[in-house]
Amino acid sequence: MKLRFHLQDLGHRLPLQDYRLEVGAGVSFYPADSASYQDLYRVADRRLCEAKRRGQGRIVTDGGDDS
Repeated sequence: MKLRFHLQDLGHRLPLQDYRLEVGAGVSFYPADSASYQDLYRVADRRLCEAKRRGQGRIVTDGGDDS
């Protein structure tokens, strides 16, 4: 969660007058979600899509958790 706040703060300090920086992420965990890189990537990608669906500033770490 700290990364998200640091990136949002960076957006305030850059000369981006017409833009706002938001961060969304999907996170997978080794080995709880999978032991293979390909499956970890798929899980994280699925969670990223869910974070985008839920709206700005979301970090999804499992099917029901977000920040």
